[in-house]
Formats: sequence, C-alpha cells, structure tokens
Amino acid sequence: MFATENVNYIAMEDKKGTKNISAKREAVTNASETKTKKLKGKGGANLWQCQFEPDLEVAGQYTNIVATCGGTSVCFIDSLSGEVVLKYNKGGKGSGGPENLYAQAWSSVALDDMGLTRINIVAVGGVKSNVKLMHPEQGVCYSIFRTTQNKAGTVCSLLFHPKKSTWLFCGHEDGRIQLWDVGVPRLPNYEVTPVHLLTIEEPTSDIYNMVYSKTHDLLIAGCDAGLFAWRFDMEKIQNNERLDFMQFQLPKASQPTTVVDSIILVRDDILAVKCPLHGLIYVFRISDALKHEEAQGPCMSSINPPDELVVRLRWSDTDNYYMNMGCDAQSGLLVCGDDKGALWVYELFSYLNGDISSPLTGGTQLPFPVEPKDILEWPEVEDTEVEKARKLRLDTYDIVVDNCTVSRGGKTIVAVTSNNMVCIWRRGGEDHPDEAVDKRSKDSVQDQEEK
Repeated sequence: MFATENVNYIAMEDKKGTKNISAKREAVTNASETKTKKLKGKGGANLWQCQFEPDLEVAGQYTNIVATCGGTSVCFIDSLSGEVVLKYNKGGKGSGGPENLYAQAWSSVALDDMGLTRINIVAVGGVKSNVKLMHPEQGVCYSIFRTTQNKAGTVCSLLFHPKKSTWLFCGHEDGRIQLWDVGVPRLPNYEVTPVHLLTIEEPTSDIYNMVYSKTHDLLIAGCDAGLFAWRFDMEKIQNNERLDFMQFQLPKASQPTTVVDSIILVRDDILAVKCPLHGLIYVFRISDALKHEEAQGPCMSSINPPDELVVRLRWSDTDNYYMNMGCDAQSGLLVCGDDKGALWVYELFSYLNGDISSPLTGGTQLPFPVEPKDILEWPEVEDTEVEKARKLRLDTYDIVVDNCTVSRGGKTIVAVTSNNMVCIWRRGGEDHPDEAVDKRSKDSVQDQEEK
C-alpha cells in the first residue's frame, strides 16, 4: 500500500546566470539554487506534461530527470532530490499573446552514422504553433520552427517516431497531424533545419494524445471525435500517397461521448484508452482488435473489437477532460489522476503475464471491472508563506492531476497538477517491480509560475 505523507514543496526562482551557445539561440536557466516563492491567485499556470528522460546508456531505461511543461516554462527536475536542476522560461508575450506549452516529447538522437554518440533532446509546443527543440545537457533551446504559417494552430500533442528518432509527429487542435524531420543538430553551433514530411488531414478534431505501435507500424491518436489510427507505409510516405486510416469503435457507455482524452501503450501491443463520463479505462490487445477490421471505403476501415476482448478498469466518473495516464511496461503499473487531486493506481502485471486469466493473454472475459490497487488521495499541504501573505490555499480550487509518468520498474510516480505542482511518489526497499511495497514516500515541487 502507498503511504500518504504531508507534502513539502519548493517554488523555484530563476538564477541570473545563463548558458549561451550563441546569441541567436535562447538560453535555458540553471535553477540549481532554490527558495520559496509566494503564490499568486489560483496558484499559477497549469502544468500539462511530465516525462522521464531516456537513459542514453541503457535502452528502455530512464534517468532520474523528469521534464515538465506548462505556461511558458519547461523544468527539468531530479526526481530523487525534488530539485529543479534546469529551467527554460520564455515569456513570449508578442503577437498572439503569451505562450502556453501543452505538449512535450523526448528523443535520443545519434550524432554519427554508427550511433556511438547520442544526445537527448526535448521538443515542446503550445498555443502559438511553435515547436522548440532543446538540448538540456548543454542548457540550450537550439531551434524554433512554426508548424502553421498562415494561421494559429495550437500544438496539443507531440510524439517522436520510435524507429526514426528525428521524426516528430505534431498533433493540432484542428485535427491535423504533421510529421516533421527535425534533423540532427550539428555541433558545436547546433545547426539544423527541420523539414516538413507529411500532413494527415482526416475528419477529426483536437488531437489529445498520440502513441506509436512498432509491432503494427500504427500511429494511434485519441481525439475529440474518437480513437483513430493510421498505418505507416514508408512507400506511401515517399510517394506522398494517402495512408490507410481506421477508426476504433469503443464500448458503449450509459452517457455516450466520442471524446478520447487519454491513451497510452501498456506494452507495444496493448493499448489503454480513457473516455470522459465512461467511468472506466479500457485495455485491449491491438492485434486482437485488428482482426475485427472492416473496410469502409478506399483506405478507410472501422475496427469494432468485441466486448469480451476488452479489460475494464474502474475509474472516476468525472466529466472533466485532459487527465492523462502514465504506465510502466516492465512492472505493469498504470496510473491516472482525477479532478480531486487523487491518483488511481492499477497493478496489471498479473494480467500481462497470465497469472490472472484475462483477454490480454488470450483468456476469458473478466466479469467485473478491475479495481484500482490503491487510490492516493490528495494530502494536507501547508504553506506558511501563503498563510502569512493571506493568499488562497493550494486546495481552494479543484485540483486536477493533468498528467502522470512512471519510472522503469514502477519505483517512482510523478504527477503534475492544475495548481502548478509537481508531485513525486517514491517507494522504498528493493522489492521486485510486481511485488507489494510497504512504504512509499512523497515529495512535491512547486514549479515557478508565469510572471
């Protein structure tokens, strides 16, 4: 069981010194020095994304660093110490108003043909349709490119292709998905020219999430209009031909809605899907679902997996959107926050390895939804600085957990919230990833709000 403890948070201040590679590039502020900062209003901007940094030494592993984004800021946080070690904050109050960063993605890019030298880069994007590329290790934002030239187009989701590390999918609020080759930066000046490769324009809107199944070469998107997928045929891309397009039909709910606001790959062939008002998270094997594909026209098909192929996880029946799941394939730990500040924790390891018979391993349908292993309630948070200044408490307004991420092996859970907080849950001991853990501790870090 998780043990809920009081949360301490640190508000980060910028340090005046910066690292500049050249005058044409923006610098990321080193924020290794910290102090408490008073909150304003409702507690600052929403934090929308959090993701662990890939480990350059061991494929499939992560470092302790977590990147978060929201408002005009991108922070890099040491999940062990709770310290913000690097911060990017560009006000961006030019034409179109201030920036609001909604999306981010990591990629490990090879600097040579043999792949002997690799670096981690981060892409972030938001309301201004700009995508910014950063190299955190050297503290630089080395490239900014605009995905739409003639009109504003909010970037809602970013995803790097898992087989081509410089290919970046950009999902927009108008339903378009663009594919860009962001290139390999040529050091030491970080020279790079992103190239637009493809635009997918299908009858949908608001691309909330994207994942890519390497097994099936499928780009899957959770959208305002439902769950969609495209087969990535390299020959069709080279010939500028239309990609095969399909729509998944999800189980009916008592209050039906087409919105799919969160998707994640539990494993490469297993997809988890969340819809508002359903009160459930759906988990199914992609390979099983594809057996029920029916053609609907040229390059179009519908996929209607039978109910007996779907595992249901009980979740909140809220009608709020934008609460994204996090998952670790190794431990089978899946986490999703709600609009009350709680984390719903599911341990799926036994369902994934066949210890418990389920459709995920070819077994029979489960008669009832799977209950969460634990629900981590929002703890009491005290801030003497806020009380002295007679500001509003952190929990005065609803606390929405916007996103969660889980470390390899499920040792650490990181969540970001609508009240501008990064919450870090760690479990102690040397337990095996799929074994129960007696003690877990929680820290919280307050991100710097917009000025």
